[in-house]
Amino acid sequence: MTGTPCNATEATAGGGVARSVCYADTKPTAAVTFLFTPGSPMPPLPPPPPAAPQERHAPRLTHGRAELTFSRHGDRWQHRVAIDGRMVAESIEDGPAARWPASPPLVDLSTATIAGRQTLVAVGLAGRSHFSASITPHPTRPDTFLFEIAARIHDRDAGLGSTYATAPAPAAPVRITPPADGPAGLPRTVQWVYTIGPDGIVAGRG
Repeated sequence: MTGTPCNATEATAGGGVARSVCYADTKPTAAVTFLFTPGSPMPPLPPPPPAAPQERHAPRLTHGRAELTFSRHGDRWQHRVAIDGRMVAESIEDGPAARWPASPPLVDLSTATIAGRQTLVAVGLAGRSHFSASITPHPTRPDTFLFEIAARIHDRDAGLGSTYATAPAPAAPVRITPPADGPAGLPRTVQWVYTIGPDGIVAGRG
């Protein structure tokens, strides 16, 4: 394209220069407009959208006819024990504001092999108390899981324990609490153990 350029310029709102270059010819006038000052760096591109959060894998544990599964409940994992596909017990969970939740807050889960047995290990925090749990297939009882819970507490115990809904509904919740003859003084570690299987929820190792 040939012609005589016309040097018309105008300021933009950002302080740069919008320069129009036009050509007078027998052809229709063409104009090119720069929305930034020629010779200046290109404006930065917008950041990419954040990646979609990855769904955390929910572990599961089987022992004969029994199956232990987990599902998200706010910031923690809720667990459920079923035998032959029928629910036996499901943990009752509270929210993150509860200092003494109905059940230990199982926030982080991992799997390990301990003494030759597949084990689920969980930790969590509520108030100033730190919780840990070890869940394994019972070494001698078929279709039964062994739960070993520990809590490191810094305040007077106002409600430690594990609480479950059971079938058939609307059966009253079942609650397992630590033995009353535990250590005194603060801080201290409090422990309780129970099993879930064909006989229901039973305190102790069984």
